[in-house]
Order: sequence, then structure tokens, then C-alpha cells
Amino acid sequence: MGAAPRLLAPAGLAIHAHAGWLAVWAILTLILGSGGLPATLLLFVAAVVHALAQGLAAWGAGLRIRRITLHVFGGVPDLEGGPASPRAAALVALAGPAASLVVAAGAAGLASVLRPAGLGLLYMATAGAAVGLVNLLPGDPVDGGRLLRALTWWRTGRPSSRAASTGGAVVRFALVIAGGAALLRGAAPIGAGLILLALFLRDAAAASSAEIALREALTPVKVREAMTRSVVAVPPEATIAQLVETFWAYHFTSFPVMSEGAVVGLVDVRDVAAVGREHWPRTRVRTLMRPLGVDLVVAPDDTLLAALAKASRNGIGRLIVLDDRTLAGYLTSHDITDVLTDKMGGPEMAPQTPPRSGRPGAAVASLGRPRR
Repeated sequence: MGAAPRLLAPAGLAIHAHAGWLAVWAILTLILGSGGLPATLLLFVAAVVHALAQGLAAWGAGLRIRRITLHVFGGVPDLEGGPASPRAAALVALAGPAASLVVAAGAAGLASVLRPAGLGLLYMATAGAAVGLVNLLPGDPVDGGRLLRALTWWRTGRPSSRAASTGGAVVRFALVIAGGAALLRGAAPIGAGLILLALFLRDAAAASSAEIALREALTPVKVREAMTRSVVAVPPEATIAQLVETFWAYHFTSFPVMSEGAVVGLVDVRDVAAVGREHWPRTRVRTLMRPLGVDLVVAPDDTLLAALAKASRNGIGRLIVLDDRTLAGYLTSHDITDVLTDKMGGPEMAPQTPPRSGRPGAAVASLGRPRR
């Protein structure tokens, strides 16, 4: 359905707008004539209010939102992790529709007091009500689907997306039928709008389903179950020339950096590109390494979903596993992909790669060529 360019970033929360907003403007212009542009802008305002309310609710629940994409029906959040309880999930789901309906009620209240009521207030009341009510539909990808998942979680004791996925399919089918009926009655703009809304929902549902499947596959798995336990580390005083030899010897693309038994950073093969070859014999690893930070470290009992979020943020797809400041292992994007293949694809889809050595042990090899 198109790209989603970034529009706003209030307090670091990236908000993107779905390209389908152009189609919304065209349809509202057909229905309202010159009022199409202000109606579209006010509908956009209602969607932004919905998105910001979701962001605040997620922040209050301890969640991190990577971005929010604005569709005509509101904002679809891209969350890192998930709510810790059904109550938190329900509160996040309800925040957006509640904010939209409050805006609608406020605009309607002002319109009833002011005489004559401006078209802007009437449009705002309609836009807020539309965004709020559409998001309460019981199915993915709207907030009603998240609310249905929270209810299922509360009743069964575990989160499940089956009911929300089914509800979303039913809602989209009903919108297409209603749109087709409107077209047959001669109400072409309304029919086209309903069908377009069903397409928006389908598009967003695909991304939502992928996110949910990823969360359900990786949340139950701990880092200790996927990490490589036998780790090759390099000292900060090693030269870049020695480091390059180690890259060739082990065919790894990054190593933890250890000094006196403690991990102090991580060095990646891409860091070497910043140093001219003539300087390799004199340049030390400590000048290139990335200092230890929160996005480079995970604990053995962290979930793979949390680890994937960090590996995506740090730009190198590698994580050092520390157990009470002690090097316990190393986790790569390949390790996480292996788990996803096992959980979602089955053995027949597993990549034909040789097994990694050293899984049973917990030794740390020092800089140098592998022992024969």
C-alpha cells in the first residue's frame, strides 16, 4: 500500500504516515468537495492524537515503541517486547480509542454551544468518532484486536492471537461486503471508502501478524538457550594486524574485548575499515573497540525478543552475554535466526550450515589462531 515517510518525532517517538492518506484525501474530496482537504487534515489530527495516547500508555507500561505508522484508522505501534500483564495490554489498547472519542466529544460539545457551529468542529467530531469507533472493532490490527487478545490472556492465562486474527478477517470481509453494497446503490465514494479501509486493515494486519508471530516465538526462549558458550576474545593491547589475522583464522566478524578477565568492549570487522593498512601494526584494538553499553550486553535469562531488539539497535547484530559481569557467551543474529527457523519453519527449512563448535563448553579462547 505504499511507503510510510517519517513526519514527526515528539520526544523521540517516530511517527510515520502511510501513503494511503492521498487516497483518503481524494475520496473525501469526492464526497465533500472543497471540504475534502480540511476534513482530511482533521482526520489526520485525530489519528495523531490516537497515536500519541498509545505512545504515552505504552511508556507508562514500561514498553518501548520503535515507531508508529499512521493509517486512516489511527496509529499502529511497532513495540519492542510486549505488555507484562493482560491489564497493561488492555490499558495500552484502550488509550488510543479513548483519546479519539474524548476529542470527538469535546468538538461536539463546542459545536452544540457555539452558534453557528463551524464546519471545522463538526469535521473534528466526526473524525474523532470515526477513529475511536473503528479502533474498537474486535480484530487485528486495530486496538479492538489487542483488547480481545488481552481478554483471552486474562481468561486463559496465556496470550493468544487466534481470536483477534479471526475477528480481523471477519471485520475486513464485512467492510468489503458493505462497500460493495454501497457501490451497487450508487454511493460510489462511500463504497470506495469502505473497501479502501478494508485494504488498509489488511495491509496493517499483515505487519501486525508478523510482529505477533515473532513475539510469540522468541519471548519464551532465553538467551542462554541460543548463545554460543565457547567465545573467542581479544585483548585491547593487540594490534589491528593481529586482530585481522584473528578474523581470518576464526572467520568471525566481531569479538569481545577483554582486559584482566573483564569484558571492556566489542570490536567489529567494519571498524577496521576506518584504519589505513599502513597503520595496522601500530594501532591498538582499544582505539577501535566499541565501549560496553546497554545495547551490546544481554543477560543469560533475558528473552530472545529483548535480545533481538538490542541487536537491531546496535547496528552490528552481535551481543555479549554477561552473567554478573562474567563473560557467559556470545549471541549473534544467526543464533536468533536458527531459533526462529526451528520454531516457525521446522527442520525442513533449516539452513544447510555446519554446526558451530564449542557449544557444550564455556571456555574463552584468547587472541591467536585456533588450536589444531
